Amino acid sequence: MQKSQYDIEIEKILNRPLSLDYQAQATSLKDKTILLTGGAGNLGQTMCQELCDLGVKQLIVVDCDFLGAAKLRKYEQVKYFQYDICQQSQLADVFQKYQPQIVIHGAAQLEAPVVELLKTNVFGTYLLAQLAVLYGAEKFVLLSSKKAIAPKEMYPLSKSLSESVINLIGQEQRQLKWEILRLPKLLETKSTTLSLYENADFQGRKQWILHPAVKKEVVTLREATITCLNSLEKESSTTVRCLEARFIFDRLLLHQGQAPQRKLTYTDLGMLWWTMENRPTDLERVVKELLKGDKE
Repeated sequence: MQKSQYDIEIEKILNRPLSLDYQAQATSLKDKTILLTGGAGNLGQTMCQELCDLGVKQLIVVDCDFLGAAKLRKYEQVKYFQYDICQQSQLADVFQKYQPQIVIHGAAQLEAPVVELLKTNVFGTYLLAQLAVLYGAEKFVLLSSKKAIAPKEMYPLSKSLSESVINLIGQEQRQLKWEILRLPKLLETKSTTLSLYENADFQGRKQWILHPAVKKEVVTLREATITCLNSLEKESSTTVRCLEARFIFDRLLLHQGQAPQRKLTYTDLGMLWWTMENRPTDLERVVKELLKGDKE
């Protein structure tokens, strides 16, 4: 597909060096079988690409997306299974057949009824961790959320509980290396402010969507992927370095030859709400207070 004039090479704009010893990783992973849940999502597809480029022996992808097989068809090492992670018997068959040495658990429900959130994100994590122990995996990596630190909504709470599950199992099963990776917002996903900025600003409808006092932490899909790959070589837990969205948008404006703006207009508040995934959040309330102060 030919790139348009509006396409952004976000990695170059951010200018944040990514550190990954490809030769060492390739040597380490060439004889490994890795099981990745949630591999059909944005982050999962990026991980599949990196792992296959590194020459992993076999990559077992489990995802409930019925289009997942088509998305990952180009990777020869990938074996795709359209399973729910709560389907214990089917997952057990996968573990028994392929004996994965590394499990990367990224599958999760973000927006669902409470029972479904807890079932998938907490009970599903428990089942997967138990199977990893039962079938002799060497490493288990849980992809969690930065919001799990002090959860105020059901999704972050479910991720916090899933972390507790891993911590409890890890205390008893020390022969397996456990890793919890907390991620902030992923920059390339469709719900982030960057995609809205591209649609509005680069098509001539210039609007601004963030007040300078509002902070939002994000990482790119590639940064999250490389951090996860680096964690495979470490014994202790790791974290992702975060970046304020304010800085990102300033860099984007400078990249386009414009001066960064510093004011949120009243007409842009609707766009901010859209950015926040159409539901009330603490960030919206902060912005309302900021607007109230500006008006006074």
